[in-house]
Amino acid sequence: FDAVFVPDDPATVGQIAPSFAVMDVDNIPLLGINTWNTPEIVQRAGRYLQKSLFVDGFFSGNRNPKSIKFMEDYQRYFRSTPGTIEVQAYDAAKILIEALGTALPGNRAKLRDQLLSTEKFSGISGDYRFTENGVNRTAHLLTVKGSSISEVSN
Repeated sequence: FDAVFVPDDPATVGQIAPSFAVMDVDNIPLLGINTWNTPEIVQRAGRYLQKSLFVDGFFSGNRNPKSIKFMEDYQRYFRSTPGTIEVQAYDAAKILIEALGTALPGNRAKLRDQLLSTEKFSGISGDYRFTENGVNRTAHLLTVKGSSISEVSN
């Protein structure tokens, strides 16, 4: 195998990943999903996930100035770290506010058309592009390095 896909939560991955090491399988990367983007995955199985790859719509370690400011503001107001859902909700609200700011659409179809006319929106979680087929957006390719989650650089 070139890789093993484990689409599960940190508790399950924490049981599966060490079993590969017990069987002396240490050079096959594990592929995961956005539920891996949590400190819990590092605590449970970090040493077994050093070659892992997983994606998420948001990475809190992103060094983009807009993301840093959002993280600081969110932590100051809510006393917690935002996750993907909070960031996507913020971006969605900003997209809607911008669409409504240019002209008030008379109905849902006009609002849709107005959103589709937005070529690109740069949000906290990345870039969004609107097309007739839906929304295309950036994702963060992540891995475990040492005792933390890191973004894989291009």
